[in-house]
Amino acid sequence: MRESQHKRASSGLINRAFKRKSGANEIIWLCIVLSVPFCANHTSALEAASGFQVSGPSSQQHFDEGKDYVREYNAGLFYLGRGNTAAATAAFEAATKLKPDFKEAHYALGSLYLRLGKTSLAKDEFRRVETIDPDFGDAYNSLGALSALEHQYLAATDQLLRALELDPGNVEALGNMSSVLNDLGGKKAALELLERAVRIAPQYATLYLSKGRELDEMARYSEAMKSYNEALRLDPHLSGLHSSMGLTLLALGQADEATREFHTALELNSNDSIALRGLAQIAGTEGNLTAAAGYLERAVKAGSDDYYCHIRLGKLHQQQGRLKEADAEFRAALRSNTNSNSTEALFGLAKLLHAEGKIQEAQIYFERVQILHQKELAVADATVLNARGVNLWSQGEIEGAVAVFRKVLTIDPGFAIAYHNLGVALAGGRMALDAMDAFRTAIGLRPDLAASHYGLAMLLKDENNPLAEEEFHKAKLLERFVPQLDPNIIPFHNKD
Repeated sequence: MRESQHKRASSGLINRAFKRKSGANEIIWLCIVLSVPFCANHTSALEAASGFQVSGPSSQQHFDEGKDYVREYNAGLFYLGRGNTAAATAAFEAATKLKPDFKEAHYALGSLYLRLGKTSLAKDEFRRVETIDPDFGDAYNSLGALSALEHQYLAATDQLLRALELDPGNVEALGNMSSVLNDLGGKKAALELLERAVRIAPQYATLYLSKGRELDEMARYSEAMKSYNEALRLDPHLSGLHSSMGLTLLALGQADEATREFHTALELNSNDSIALRGLAQIAGTEGNLTAAAGYLERAVKAGSDDYYCHIRLGKLHQQQGRLKEADAEFRAALRSNTNSNSTEALFGLAKLLHAEGKIQEAQIYFERVQILHQKELAVADATVLNARGVNLWSQGEIEGAVAVFRKVLTIDPGFAIAYHNLGVALAGGRMALDAMDAFRTAIGLRPDLAASHYGLAMLLKDENNPLAEEEFHKAKLLERFVPQLDPNIIPFHNKD
């Protein structure tokens, strides 16, 4: 699988702070929306100073500028616009102390804490906003983005659904939800959400960039280029765009065009690690191993501690006979662990150790490669078995379906749809408690599965459990906002 790891920055009015991992395709969009009611010209300065893009005033409120807390809030915006984060922090903190329920100041302070890397403090401020005003959608979106960054997908889904419930046109929340779906394996659903966001806000170049990257991940390269070209039309200097175009052009076999895009990306950002890795790939193909290694070393120095970068550098060092350096890079790849399938690093290290005569240590890594390979084959078997279980269920063979779904889960314990199907089958067999456990496990693994929330809600309702309404509500929100495209999933209403 071709690697795709992009370092994104924002352009236009939508803020984008993201982290995207190879394989996981993770993109996190944080909506840092400050209400700037009196001085709209603070916005551009704030964007430039903070590294976050603001989508402008979230509401045109009018505060009494004679109040001390308002003066502190405005001072915070002033200082932040000039890059003085310490003074801005002090001013926002003062505003919140003078008026503890000043939600705009708490949100601004949370956004600033986030920019300073103080994630825990940022969360506290966003939660205070949520408490002060349960209808402040941007706070839910920011909390959802932070939860997703920490791989807390159940919390992220709940928070982002609330943001979308408050504002179905919240493109930041749609982007975040798209990212969550991608992490959970739902690439088609993720793309649908991005397309929805594009329809809502077609003027934003970043949306076309994100859509292009999703299409690239799905190997729909020509469509990806169309999306990139639209982004290029809207904002030729959009950070990350040219390196993304380079990767797609490379996949299309257009190396010369890709080279030009990578160099353009480096003119905009000399530390663009994607462009550096792309140029390394081209240099390696041309047999210029020294140049290829040089580009990759620059990428690492620029802070690109990712799996594929270390893998490629390790292979190049090995080809150059620099075995010690190759060993270090393969081990760095395993430590970075940004790709759940580390077969390539394990195999490279095993071969290197074997060539050095370290047979016993090499064997350990060869065995780990074999285990991963067996797991990959088992996952494929689990998918086939799950379809067989669905077929048995449709024929009314409940006990047989339960047995098959249990076997699937011994092969692949992370198969959320199999847990859902097991829950439906168990409910059909009048084993409600076991069915609820299966639905809860499915939701824990895939909180975007509306059918599992619905199944759990129905069983809770049968027990007169007040939590049933909450699950019904989540199921309805998911059906409204999140495409439900999973194959071989049994609708709960089939239980009778």
